Amino acid sequence: MPDEFEAVLQPEAGFLLADRAIVAHVTLARRLGAEVNENEAVRRWQVIGDRLEVETDRARHETGSLSLAAGAWTAKLLDPLKTLAIPERQVVGWFATDGPHFAPGQFPVFILDCPGNGTFYGIPQQHEEGFKVGKFHHRCQTVDADSIDRRIVPEDITVLTGIGDYLAKPMGAPVGFKTCMFVNSPDEHFILDALPEHRNVVVAAGFSGHGYKFCAAVGEILADLAMQGHTPHDTHLFKLSRPALGQHRPVSATAVGGPEA
Repeated sequence: MPDEFEAVLQPEAGFLLADRAIVAHVTLARRLGAEVNENEAVRRWQVIGDRLEVETDRARHETGSLSLAAGAWTAKLLDPLKTLAIPERQVVGWFATDGPHFAPGQFPVFILDCPGNGTFYGIPQQHEEGFKVGKFHHRCQTVDADSIDRRIVPEDITVLTGIGDYLAKPMGAPVGFKTCMFVNSPDEHFILDALPEHRNVVVAAGFSGHGYKFCAAVGEILADLAMQGHTPHDTHLFKLSRPALGQHRPVSATAVGGPEA
C-alpha cells in the first residue's frame, strides 16, 4: 500500500453468501404463506381503476398495491426511471491463493479507493473458489439488460489484476470470472419510494453495487410503503424527490408500465 493511503479497519465486518441468503429468505417467506412464482418474467403492469394489473409470460395478476424490484430491468417497467436506474456491465473474478494469507481472519473484506485507478473491492477466499475481487464501474459500460455481452475479454482480466499492485502477497492464477450488472443511480444511493402519481406502487432500484447486504431491511421498508403508505424507517436519503437526483429526475411518472385503462 502506498504510504499516503489511509485505512479504516472494522474487525467485526463480514460478508453475506448471497445465494444461500436468497434461499433462506424464500424458504421463510413460503413458510409464512407467501406464494413465490419462479422463472416468471414480468411483461408490463398497468393501473385499472383503483387496482393494478401485472402481466407476465404466464398469467395476469391483480393487486391493490405493487412493489417493483426489477434490478437491471427497472427502466423497462418504469420508463421514467431510465435516467435514474442505469444498468452497467460488471465483471468479478476469483484468483487462486497460496497459503492462508487470503483466508477469512487473515484477509479482510475491503474497499480500496485508488486515486487515478478507481475503486476495487474484494472478499476473502471461500472454499476452493479463491478470493474474489471486483472494481466499481469496471470498464464504464452502460448496457441493455436483455443484450448484455457476458463474454470475458482480455481487457476485463487486465482491469481486475490491477488490484495486485496493492496487495502484500502476490495473486495466484485466475480461477474464474463472471459477468453481472450493477444498477446505478446518479448519486449511487438507493431509490426506495412510492411513485408520485401512484402511491400504491413502490419501487426499489439504483442499489449501485452495494445493496444486497441490506435486503432484509429493504424488504421491510417496501412492505411498509406498499401496505401502509409509510414506514418508521428514515428513508429521506432514498426518495425520488431528493435534491441529489436533480435534472435526472423525471418530470412526471404518469405513463408508467403501459397505458392506463
